[in-house]
Amino acid sequence: MFNAVFMTSWCVVCISKHRTFFPGQNKVLLLLHICTQALLFEGHTGDVYACAFSNSGDRIVTCSLDSSVRVWNAETYEQELIITGHKRAVNVCCFSPDDKTILSCSEDQTVCIWDAQIGELRLTYQGHDSAVTSASFSKDGLLVASSADDQIQIWEASTGKCRQTFYTNSGNAILCCSLSPDSSLVAGGLSSYSIQLWSMGTATTLAVYKGHTGWVYSLHFSPDGKQLMSASDDETVMIWAVQSERVSKCLSIRRDFSVNFCDKTGVTIAAPDFKNRVVVVQGDEATVQLQTNIEPSRIRCCTLSPDRTTVAYGSENGNLKVIRISSGVTSEGRPLKGHTATVRWATFSSNSQTLVTSSEDFTLRIWSIKDGSCIVCASHTDVVWRCQFFDNDMHILSCSSDGTLKVWKTETGMLEMTCAGHREWILCCDVSPDDKLLLSASVDCRLKLWSSQDGRLLRTFTGHSDCVRSCRFSRCSRLVASGDDQGFVFLWDVEEGLLRVLSRHEGWVTDVHFSADSQMVISASDTVKFWRQTSGELLQTFHIRGSFVKYVAPSTDFNTFVTVDNAGTLYILKRILPVV
Repeated sequence: MFNAVFMTSWCVVCISKHRTFFPGQNKVLLLLHICTQALLFEGHTGDVYACAFSNSGDRIVTCSLDSSVRVWNAETYEQELIITGHKRAVNVCCFSPDDKTILSCSEDQTVCIWDAQIGELRLTYQGHDSAVTSASFSKDGLLVASSADDQIQIWEASTGKCRQTFYTNSGNAILCCSLSPDSSLVAGGLSSYSIQLWSMGTATTLAVYKGHTGWVYSLHFSPDGKQLMSASDDETVMIWAVQSERVSKCLSIRRDFSVNFCDKTGVTIAAPDFKNRVVVVQGDEATVQLQTNIEPSRIRCCTLSPDRTTVAYGSENGNLKVIRISSGVTSEGRPLKGHTATVRWATFSSNSQTLVTSSEDFTLRIWSIKDGSCIVCASHTDVVWRCQFFDNDMHILSCSSDGTLKVWKTETGMLEMTCAGHREWILCCDVSPDDKLLLSASVDCRLKLWSSQDGRLLRTFTGHSDCVRSCRFSRCSRLVASGDDQGFVFLWDVEEGLLRVLSRHEGWVTDVHFSADSQMVISASDTVKFWRQTSGELLQTFHIRGSFVKYVAPSTDFNTFVTVDNAGTLYILKRILPVV
């Protein structure tokens, strides 16, 4: 199972201290000094395919379509060596662990080892009969792994003697290869979009990792050999836990997920999978903590308790179940019976002792986790889409296709007020963090602001030209973000009205959030976009593998983000902060 998914456009990138080196298709190299400047290295006459720092960090080696290998001084940025000898494009290059030699592999079917100081050819390996796609040294520099066609060959760096040959299971092309730090394992990235792991001792396949949707072009083991990083032309980088004797696939889950962030244990995620089980995973490695039995009816919502001990989930047949996460890897949930139609939403109180659910049977139910008893809240006349606690869990807000918001007393289930004014379904609602304001977003293209004290309509926000599907207050209770089916995100001031329009997604905007300081906004649609609230500037677009996401969950510090796309891919995104 993988730790996380990161998006990238494929290329070989090397990093040393505060510098990052990018090869380019415009015959130049780009050296970035983090937080300072970019420098261009010119010399190659063809596309630059790969680059690598020396282990000492003071030199850089590059290779190119022009069939040359070049060495640069990383301090003065001057070209030190031009190594020629290959007859066709050079695909990969790197320094040996002691920096005394340079390894290169080429479309001319050879792998060469060069003297790193004078560029003299030390050895030519000619064991392959097709273009060599990848080559790398073992950690001790004694062995080389090189790949071509459907095989990886392991040979001695000093003599060129071939020790072992590994073949793929299905005859697919091997595009890259890597040796583990202790040289006990060799990994290959395949044209079948998978990664194959072999034992050096027995020459047998130990594992196959599946999850990429494009060719795997680059592989690297972590220094301790416990993780394997892969890069693919599906624009993702994946990090896998190295385990033998298994076939591993990426976790495939649905978009109705729940997230809990904790400083000590990291992120905990609960979601239904494509086999209609609820899966609870923890940490950046997405380690499975719980997996329920298969449900007969599709699971439509699930929620984690704030204390991270319990998960509740509801299905299309009206079934609702709760289960303790500590009850075992595979377990059966405890049923809570009452709803007669699809359970659309569920959420726990802050003390994790009470659960409120909403349903297509037009009701809300307030459940005691301790004994399973419930209070029925019946007043809506259509589907109840969402519900949430507020006012220190003493009240509950709900929104419905009947065009109303309703506020209920948590202790008794008594209806306290109804906010009526929309002409169409209300799909989303929110409560301001200071508990003074209620917000509703409707198919009628409007947002409405209400008093939580008496249900009085305070303001109607107009400007959207299509269904408003998402809305959210800022932490300061002063700002509102809303997203519509045209792909626009609107920012509002609760007193002054429209501030600006953020443009634009290519699909429905299904979720919006503010950062704690209200300076950034994140929106979910066909992509996940990050915006600067004060100017409306688009800061970053994260492209998912599927076609859209339903929700995105940010951590309180806005440094970790979790989302799931319609293809079932779980993304744990980390914000990269500038180096100070």
